[in-house]
Amino acid sequence: MEKLKTNELSLGLNQTLRNDLVDNFEKIQKGVDSQADSLNKQILDMLGNVAPQDQNEVTQARIDVNGKLYDTLKGREDATQATAETALSEERDISVEVQNARTNSSSQTYPTLKERMDNQENDLNNSINDKLAQMNLQPETFKNEAALKAEYPNGKSGIMVTIDTGHKWIWADNSWKDFGTYQAVGLPDDELKVINNALHGETIVYDEAASKPPYNDLNSLEDNTIVTYATDITKILHAPENLIVGSTLGATVITANYASSSDGAGRVQFLITNSADQFVRVQWGSPITWSEWNSSIIRSYPIIYDVKNAKAPFNNLDTIPANSLILYAQAINDMQGGPDKSLVRQHAGATVLTIGSHLAGYNAGTIQLLFLDNGQTFTRMIWGEPAKYTEWNRPLEKRDFVGIMAFSKDIDEGRYTDLDKLPVNTTITYSLDSTYTAKLAHYPSKDPGTVRTISCDFNDAAGQFQICVDCNNIIYHRILWGYPSYWTPWVSESTEIEKIKPSISLFQNIGIIGDSYVSGELYVNGTYTDHYDISWGQILARKNGIKALNFSKGGLTTRDWLVDDHGLSLLNSSDPQDLYIIALGINDNQKLGDSYLGAENDINTEANTFYGNYGKIISSIITKAPQAKIVLSTMSYDSQGTAHNYNEAIKTIAKYFGLPFIEQNSDPLFTSDLYLNHMVGGHPTALVYAAMAEAFERLIGQSMIDHLDYYNK
Repeated sequence: MEKLKTNELSLGLNQTLRNDLVDNFEKIQKGVDSQADSLNKQILDMLGNVAPQDQNEVTQARIDVNGKLYDTLKGREDATQATAETALSEERDISVEVQNARTNSSSQTYPTLKERMDNQENDLNNSINDKLAQMNLQPETFKNEAALKAEYPNGKSGIMVTIDTGHKWIWADNSWKDFGTYQAVGLPDDELKVINNALHGETIVYDEAASKPPYNDLNSLEDNTIVTYATDITKILHAPENLIVGSTLGATVITANYASSSDGAGRVQFLITNSADQFVRVQWGSPITWSEWNSSIIRSYPIIYDVKNAKAPFNNLDTIPANSLILYAQAINDMQGGPDKSLVRQHAGATVLTIGSHLAGYNAGTIQLLFLDNGQTFTRMIWGEPAKYTEWNRPLEKRDFVGIMAFSKDIDEGRYTDLDKLPVNTTITYSLDSTYTAKLAHYPSKDPGTVRTISCDFNDAAGQFQICVDCNNIIYHRILWGYPSYWTPWVSESTEIEKIKPSISLFQNIGIIGDSYVSGELYVNGTYTDHYDISWGQILARKNGIKALNFSKGGLTTRDWLVDDHGLSLLNSSDPQDLYIIALGINDNQKLGDSYLGAENDINTEANTFYGNYGKIISSIITKAPQAKIVLSTMSYDSQGTAHNYNEAIKTIAKYFGLPFIEQNSDPLFTSDLYLNHMVGGHPTALVYAAMAEAFERLIGQSMIDHLDYYNK
């Protein structure tokens, strides 16, 4: 029955061929009768399988309708029509036999008809093979079905092959038909798999194409393709960042995978720029993501001359790409992510080397080296969870002293302004006048000088010490000590000129404002009693032949002093003094703590804080004795806690009113064994008070040297 069905189809096709021949002849004749050029073109298209010499005859016949060629062609078509009509008559007879055979397969007609159909099928197969032999069997290839249909939406003769499936496609019945795996040469499946997954060149992409999918995004490129961009590669999505200037004019991108039909895991992409810079990335992980572009070699970038106008990522050392070498011509200390500004001189240039992987955000282990133009080296690395850069360190073997020259601009911009915070193993020369040295925190002199900070350990602060030598060749030194560690007061080495100081006898009478340490309080038999006659103020007065008046009492704070009968009321009822020394703060610190301290804005207000009440005391003295000199004193105990904060407040208040202050710890007595270890009940003994009188005489005499302008008024 299958044979019968096949031959029935064959008969039907023959009927169609016959009708086509009749139609073709009519169309040819209409073309010959000078119809429109478009119809003539259709005639030639329909005769696409006519031999070339026959096509020439048709063309000539169109030119000469009444000529010999027309008669010949027309006669040939008449013969063809007669043959077709004869074939149609035979087919009608055969159709009767076929119908009889279908209703009675045992009839004599069936074997005869079957033999005839078998012969006809063989003839048809031979005819098809002959026809295929005359056709161009070289196939065209396309990425996939969509690409084929986009290129030839209205069809084209020949065999087309889609690379993604390896199937062959043929235009039939006004549509593209899939005829299965293309095995024109009989390749085995394993070899076809290799062909289908083979790396192949795709296209050259110019400006217009580069703005449209899939070429506008490197993530969208097909597997196992080679695409060349003849355009600015930086305009393409997911291209490498930070390309060297001049290397972005073009690039070739290779996208490779083990199989074109894979899910993407394991995909690798290579990009080579027009200047031969090479980048690579992979697609991996769960979920599958592209890694960052990586360069397998150290890439040198252009010199950056203007740090302040540098563009990202080169304006921050934290964002410098891995495996890069960058030269900053100057001002590296203005760079974000750089070492502390106090470690680097202002106009230093540097070379930065960054080595690491930076793959898919996992950049732990990346190291960065910074080489200053003076040979100084800094290092750091990315570590931790989440991974981030550690603090900058200088290699421990680099124990040389970095020399820094500080000018007024450095002070204005906040560099090297606090000697407590200077970097270790540095030598800083302050080329400043007294206007700027006065702005320095913890600087021991009013004159310009050089400060050297020395440490044997970069990590343990305790043990550091500083030496300062001013322009008068006066030497000061101090050490960072204790737990928690704190800077001891500056101590100056005695010189002959230092011994020449004004005498406190310049003043005929002095007033001392304070607490128990000013009142000569002693602890005897469990009782605290003020002994004004052995207070350091009275001893100082007797020694110099002047008079002293104690505006003090044991336990007073600045708040208490304003309401106590030994405080403000005694001040207002007494005669004006030539010099007032204010030495309050011990009880404020111990009784009231940090919460009472307040802020600088409280000065000259009614605020009930240390700042506010201390300001009220000074204002009261100025009102009582406008011509008198006033000196403020810090406390001798000065850790990094509350006491230190109160001492800093005293210095701030002195600067606010334009008054001198003395630091008790700058005199050797207050850091000596006699003072620290010979207290009774937390208070000095009579012997210690006598030593304190000597110390305050030295401190006030030094204050007169340090503030000549103030005392000369």
